[in-house]
Amino acid sequence: METRVAVMSIIVEDTNSIETLNGILHEYRDYIIGRMGLPYKPKHINIISIALDAPQDVIRKS
Repeated sequence: METRVAVMSIIVEDTNSIETLNGILHEYRDYIIGRMGLPYKPKHINIISIALDAPQDVIRKS
């Protein structure tokens, strides 16, 4: 099956949702090349960038 490399960004405003987000990312762990999280304190948000190598239908779904 052909795969594509993509970068997805997530902005987390509610830190109570981090556990749920980590559960979702765990489901897609086979496709994740790497991820980087950046806390941005002036705006009280966290920015997460995720590099994926996955089939197109998986990228659209995630």
